[in-house]
Amino acid sequence: ELNLADGAPEGGRLEPARRTLPEPLAIPLAVGVRIDLLPDLRPADGAQVLFEAVSGARRLPAVLADRVDAPSVVVVAPDTTWRWSRHPDPEVRATHAAFWDGILDWLLAGRFEEPELRLEISETPAADGAYAFTVEAGREDDGPPDLAWVRVEWEGGARDVRLARVGEARQGGFTPDPDHPVLWLQARGRRDGRELAGERRPWIPHAHLAEFADPRLRPDRLAELTGDPDHVLSWEGHETALRGFLDGLVREPPTVVQRRRSMARESLLALLFFGLAGVEWLLEKRLREDEGPT
Repeated sequence: ELNLADGAPEGGRLEPARRTLPEPLAIPLAVGVRIDLLPDLRPADGAQVLFEAVSGARRLPAVLADRVDAPSVVVVAPDTTWRWSRHPDPEVRATHAAFWDGILDWLLAGRFEEPELRLEISETPAADGAYAFTVEAGREDDGPPDLAWVRVEWEGGARDVRLARVGEARQGGFTPDPDHPVLWLQARGRRDGRELAGERRPWIPHAHLAEFADPRLRPDRLAELTGDPDHVLSWEGHETALRGFLDGLVREPPTVVQRRRSMARESLLALLFFGLAGVEWLLEKRLREDEGPT
């Protein structure tokens, strides 16, 4: 880590590294915006440097990204920008908020726009186990797609579920395979010859979770899970022992005994102690007098 305050007590200045910056980053930088500590970074090939920390003749990368337009990775090297928010100069404090708002707006640009297609999935399957897929236009001003399908992906495979036109939407059915508990879905289609796509999202269908509907212990199911169906599991005759075992796993709360102090009792004990000490002193004195001088 480099100390930019060496030889320059005010630290390094934060300056743009490019003549033109993306619009969210084109913010005025207050004079008091300084960086004192900075990791010694060596940008990888293709990395784009947006801001630099300038200290004397040194120009060190401070903000980098994988690309200028719609970046997926942004690196803010200094970890002391929080000091700007505590600076006595209100312009520096304003720069802190504007800087981080610009970084986030730049990184998230376009990621919260309405998708071109919207996919709806029925909450429960039909009698044959199939779920209903419905694909509609994701934006109010867009018409329905001319052609639509749902891309279903799982580990090691994928398939397209074709949808039929029903009014302004496209609908179809899909029966999930219990061997594929987690699926990734994405609505796709075409409108006027142009490719359309919706948000890619995970989906965990409930068709393979029927065992969770009944929480009671099922010996046949346990035998199946253990891989030994010939072994008959039964709780009959063992309920008391099992309940006692489970109850023993629960720790009892600690017992708190509160006793009030009694001044009368403590005074009596103190008098008794001093009395015994006085008797001992008298006995020792009498013993020495009887022995006489040595």
